[in-house]
Order: sequence, then C-alpha cells, then structure tokens
Amino acid sequence: MKKTVSLLSVLLLLFAATVAVAADVKKAPAAAPAAAPAPVAKPAPPKAPTYDTYVFPEVKLGSSLPAMPLRTLKGEEKDLISLAKPGVAMVVFFTNSTCSACRGEAALLASLKADLKGKFNLVGVLTDISDKGYTSLDKEVQESAEFLHDPSFKVPPAFGFEYTPALIIVKDGKLKASKGGFNPAHDGQTVTELILNNI
Repeated sequence: MKKTVSLLSVLLLLFAATVAVAADVKKAPAAAPAAAPAPVAKPAPPKAPTYDTYVFPEVKLGSSLPAMPLRTLKGEEKDLISLAKPGVAMVVFFTNSTCSACRGEAALLASLKADLKGKFNLVGVLTDISDKGYTSLDKEVQESAEFLHDPSFKVPPAFGFEYTPALIIVKDGKLKASKGGFNPAHDGQTVTELILNNI
C-alpha cells in the first residue's frame, strides 16, 4: 500500500505542478505587440537638371524633345520645351552676335512671324558667352522672340550643329525639321518653305 500511496502522491504532485504551470501561463502578461515598422522615408524627388550639370542628348528628327534647361537673359533657369504652346509650332533659332548670317536669318524669321500672325512661336537661343550679344539684334527681332542663353554652346550640337546660324522646328513636342547655315542671297526662300511646310 505504501507503494500505491507513494505512486498516487507522485501523480498528484505532477498533476498539481502541471496545473500550477498552466495557471502561471494564463496569468503571465501578454507579450507586447510588435512595434509597427518605422515609416520608410520616401526618397526626395530628383532635382530638375540645371544648365551647368545637364548633358544634352542627341535629338533626331521625329523624336520628342527632352528636357533642355537653359537660362533666360536674366540668368534664371528655363527649359526650352516650356516655351512651346500646345498645337502651335515653335521655331528655335541659334544665333551669335558676331555672326552676320545669324542676324540675317533672325530678321527673316521675325518678318515671317509677323506675316503669319501667330502660326508659330519664335525662340532665339543666344550662344554668346555674354548675354550682351542680344543687343546686337534688330529691335524687331528682340520684340518678336523669347530669348534663352546658351553660353557654353551645349544645345546646337544636340541637333547636329557645330555652328550658327541654325534653326529647328518643334511641334507637339517633337522635332519636325532642322536647317543649318544661312546665306541671305540663297536661303530666304528655303527657310520660308521649311517653316510653311512644318507649322
């Protein structure tokens, strides 16, 4: 009988220990909920390219104009494509104050713009190191075009030009036509037809 009692005692002790452990588990404080993950900081939006840092890509006929940050004559950053107006062609001419052919082409473009009354927007890109070259242009040209400054001659090579004068025609954000050089004796009709056929 002693064996039975002692076996019964052992079983009761085991049962009591199991109940006690189970009770402790129920009484134990619940584990703290996992902390919410820290919010992931969104990366800063990329900075707009600036004239000094931008590498101007090559632009082919029919392709869309990429960002082309230039400077206004007041030194403010302005993208060339921001001057485009929806549904209106933009004629961009590259000019330099030391270039007499440039002045001839600019005068022709200003005259065409006046004759065609709003059929195209005219933008001049002055490639002089100083923006003072603007003053060498006729008053009619100064008044008929919005001017940007490219003192490091970065933009014309994007369109295949290593010289001035040159011009491009942009419509609906795409490069429609381009022409390099200007001979006042021969190119007036060519430039006029190029514009009329692409605006």
